[in-house]
Amino acid sequence: MRIKVTLSSEKPILLSTSYNRSVQGLIYSLLEENFRNILHDIGYVSGKRAFKLFTFSRLFGKFARRGDVIEFDRRVALFVSSPIEKIIEQISKGLVGGVVQLETNKLRVESIDFLKKPPISSPITVRTLSPITVYSTLYSAEGSKKTYYYSPFEKEFVEIIRSNLLKKAKILNVSSSGNFELESDGRQKEIFLSFKGTLVRGWIGNFRLTGDQSLISIGYEAGFGNKNSAGFGMIEVLKNA
Repeated sequence: MRIKVTLSSEKPILLSTSYNRSVQGLIYSLLEENFRNILHDIGYVSGKRAFKLFTFSRLFGKFARRGDVIEFDRRVALFVSSPIEKIIEQISKGLVGGVVQLETNKLRVESIDFLKKPPISSPITVRTLSPITVYSTLYSAEGSKKTYYYSPFEKEFVEIIRSNLLKKAKILNVSSSGNFELESDGRQKEIFLSFKGTLVRGWIGNFRLTGDQSLISIGYEAGFGNKNSAGFGMIEVLKNA
């Protein structure tokens, strides 16, 4: 389930380049308190991993970057997606007819559009609406911890995405063959975003996906890769087979 939210202001919208955390906070604030606490503190558990099962896009609109500030021209669009209808329904209900706070900006909710899910086939070409990030936590011989971010040109990139999708499928009780491949056209762009003081490496661009359509569908709704609920891994369909 996916929505497009259009927010507007009577003056330019000024945001930090690390606005993901503020958008995430806004999304949580729109949920009913009990459900919000459970989703934030526990989530949906598979083994040792917990998933929030929602993702969101970067903000879209005319903008100019001025140092550490992004200045949007009075209107922005945000996409939010989840395979859990309750999440989207509560977000939408919380937005209706309201005014929301995003960093120092008070924004009017101009519209909420429920988007029809496109047909999912294999192969399929998709475009990122927010960067895909994939990483592992590695340990040195001395026991120190380090986060290693993979690029689309390393085999671990698709292996970790596949494993992640299979865990989500288990939570959602969706059967799958486990087949999934992701191909890069070599033109992906590497970007870095700060989230809660940590610099996160991600990739934007177009990808060609093949394999089990149920896994691709889960990725469409819940996000691909890691940190989906922090605003990473959201895609849109460009071309079906």
